[in-house]
Amino acid sequence: MEGPDSQSGKTDPSGNLIRVLEIKTLADRVFGDEQKAETWLQRSNASLSGQKPADLLKDELGTSVVRELLERIDHGIFT
Repeated sequence: MEGPDSQSGKTDPSGNLIRVLEIKTLADRVFGDEQKAETWLQRSNASLSGQKPADLLKDELGTSVVRELLERIDHGIFT
């Protein structure tokens, strides 16, 4: 049995902080305003099946989904 490390699927607190900061920075750039970005991150989103973007930042997969959605918004793709 594997121990509690990055290979066992456990979340790494420092990795989580880095993911959150990267997404916050991207959201700030996309929305052009820190408060608008924070509001978007904390509000449920139909494109995420009603989940809050901030709730998905717990692992790399969820973070990738949020990053992709922000990039689509940045490029004007809202589907």
